[in-house]
Amino acid sequence: MQDRERLRLMVQVSKMYYEQGMTQDQVAQVCQIDRSKVSRLITQARQDGFIQIQVLDPFSIDTNLTQKLKIKYSLEDIIICDSIGVTERELKKVIGMYAANFLLSILKEGDIFAVSWGETIYHTVKSLSPSSPMKITVVPSVGGSGLISPAYQINDLVQEVARAFGAEAKTLYAPAFVNSAEAKSEFIASKDIQMIQEYWKKATVALVGLGKAPHLYEKKQESDLLFGEFYLKPVELEEIKSKEVVGDINARFIDCNGVEQDLIVHSRTISMTLKELKHCRKVIGVAGGLSKVEVIKAALVGKQINALITDSLTAMKLLEN
Repeated sequence: MQDRERLRLMVQVSKMYYEQGMTQDQVAQVCQIDRSKVSRLITQARQDGFIQIQVLDPFSIDTNLTQKLKIKYSLEDIIICDSIGVTERELKKVIGMYAANFLLSILKEGDIFAVSWGETIYHTVKSLSPSSPMKITVVPSVGGSGLISPAYQINDLVQEVARAFGAEAKTLYAPAFVNSAEAKSEFIASKDIQMIQEYWKKATVALVGLGKAPHLYEKKQESDLLFGEFYLKPVELEEIKSKEVVGDINARFIDCNGVEQDLIVHSRTISMTLKELKHCRKVIGVAGGLSKVEVIKAALVGKQINALITDSLTAMKLLEN
């Protein structure tokens, strides 16, 4: 009988507090019990499942959107962050935070983790905060860059990832684009480069950015260097346009079907090939914004990535035919 009375009182107290909006002091006065007992009864009611609290978030991502994209593109994982009212610069940071959390959930002891370059990857690296060290090996998946932006200093990014995990970092002593095919042959004959290439063949997880086609970049101010102007020769730019390239992964240019193109520039590019990426257990693409829809779609159609971290507006565009 005592249990029945306690149960009745527990429900009564809970209704007064949650449904009628009374304070715990008011409930105590009405029921003629101590306030501490009111608190204990409410806690017990929650633990026993009599009280269920649901927060309705108007900004939450529709789970149907995630599921539809998984089915359409045969994705293993997709994480979508809300992008409504978020600037392009802030969006890269937000996607980076989501990507960092995802990495913590999928990296395992013994993994060889290949890291690429780009602003969203930079913010991913900056957001990493593992709770404990992990024995992984971190390698660059693309050569270095002459651009001043820290987002393209590949060896620095790799070192920072390694520091975060207390892991081992490998250095790639080569630029992403050398002067010629002959120069590339000389670079890759080096034992240092050959060692990195062996790691590329054995990589288990890869983090890649998805870059726009060079001719789609826009100067925000006169002092800005365009990707194409900085790295590519005029004849290479023309060839990229003629092949209808939509973007790049690891400085490897792809068409709308996600197929790596046979281009002059690739003969002098030092980076992990898309064929090598296919051997990874997980290839995570991080990109967002409407200007990236075309290259993201190409990477998905071509099965170049099996995990995607992006934003809600981009995700909705990816569902369109």
